[in-house]
Amino acid sequence: CTSLATVTIEGDSQLESIGRDAFSDCSNLTEITLPSSLTSIGDFAFSGCSGLTEINLPASVTSIGSRAFQNCTSLATVTIEGDSQLESIGDSAFSGCKISGIEYNNGRYLASEDNDYFILIGIVDNTVSSFEIMENCQIIGPDAFSGCTNLTSITIPASVISLSDSAFQNCTSLATVTFAQGSQLESIGDFTFDGCSALRSIGIPASVTSIGDYAFDGCRNLATVTFAEGSQLKSIGSSAFDGCSALRSIEIPASVTSIGRDAFSGCRKLATVTIESDDIYKVATGTGNSNAGCLLENAETVRVLTSIVKANDNSYLENEANFTTSTSDDGKYTVFTKVQGQQ
Repeated sequence: CTSLATVTIEGDSQLESIGRDAFSDCSNLTEITLPSSLTSIGDFAFSGCSGLTEINLPASVTSIGSRAFQNCTSLATVTIEGDSQLESIGDSAFSGCKISGIEYNNGRYLASEDNDYFILIGIVDNTVSSFEIMENCQIIGPDAFSGCTNLTSITIPASVISLSDSAFQNCTSLATVTFAQGSQLESIGDFTFDGCSALRSIGIPASVTSIGDYAFDGCRNLATVTFAEGSQLKSIGSSAFDGCSALRSIEIPASVTSIGRDAFSGCRKLATVTIESDDIYKVATGTGNSNAGCLLENAETVRVLTSIVKANDNSYLENEANFTTSTSDDGKYTVFTKVQGQQ
């Protein structure tokens, strides 16, 4: 579509999504009007549209896919309508664009019509050891802190709803991540804390519903992961905690319905696992359809809600995996303990 210059979508359009590669490499496209019905822009949707200089994102858009506007080399202005519903931005969505954002306190922000600090898209001086995110920020953009190797601590304001892909990737000195009281965070993206080798603990807010693929991959000193009371977490992505070799225990909230492949692979010290989710118990003990991300690979003690144990087949732990059973003092959990000398 190298000759396509203008795309107009009628105002009464019911169009909800623009698919993957829809206008990819339309190098002469200079103008497109997006309808107020639009909710998603797919991966690579406008990638390589080098003639596009500005884009207006309707408030209805909730997601922008990976590399959606990659190499739109003339794209300098992105206008986000007020009351934006935007929740997620994929990896490298605006890489290779001219967007500079507005600079505040060493950060570069992409504004919406009603929020000057809507998306943090980058750091001006990436050699700093500390950084203050503006209070009204809602999204930490893809690669925003990636490679900030001197950053030692960060506080995520309660207003932030999304940590995008690779947001803190390879921040090798990042030891402390604090989520402000009343956090509204909903998602932790793919590779968000990948390679943060100094990170020792993380407390996931109750509002988080998803942890992406490789989110904490290679955090080799991460010893403690806790989920806030009332956790709404639904999914833990593939290889999410792969290589977290210092992790000794984990409690899977009742709300979790899926754990991706190899999510806990390489967690060789993960000896104590508490399961409060019926779905994950079925999968982890072989009555489901996967291995629950190697969750029980090195487990020596498995604590499971007694109500779940009573409703399921427990032969895997009792027989195949050579665990003995007991009951916690409060009677809430059935405790499976590996017989010494058994693998």
